[in-house]
Amino acid sequence: MNEKRQNEAADLSPEEATESVGMPMPAFSAAEETEAPKEIPGSPDAAETGEKADELRAELGRARERVTQLERERILLGQGVPEDDLDYYVFKIGKLVSAEKDFRTAAKEFLKEHGAHPRFPAQRSTGASLTGRTTRTQSTSDTMNRLLRGQ
Repeated sequence: MNEKRQNEAADLSPEEATESVGMPMPAFSAAEETEAPKEIPGSPDAAETGEKADELRAELGRARERVTQLERERILLGQGVPEDDLDYYVFKIGKLVSAEKDFRTAAKEFLKEHGAHPRFPAQRSTGASLTGRTTRTQSTSDTMNRLLRGQ
């Protein structure tokens, strides 16, 4: 049934088609029918399309960098790095990454060598006691607090 309608439409002359549709049919020559289509008004030109593609590539690059940063932070949080120091660790460990060593391996080596707080040693011996108390191991912040308070 559908084929019958298509055959009938194909058999219509341009005048009959204009009457049935209510609009005049565009007149094309045989050469125009085989030519490449002309530019459609309002469509973006090649330069605009190229610029848009460049913008999308740049946006994709930024998104990939952000995903890499988040993956690295997740790895370090899983290994016990304090959240406040994540940027520092990601930067320092990122410098150790190479073709032979991925971030996870570099992080394990760095944390094994430098500990949880490479900028601030976690424990240190205070040496001789200033107050006559026995010597004990204190964190740097505990030692500074004691000295400031005069204890």
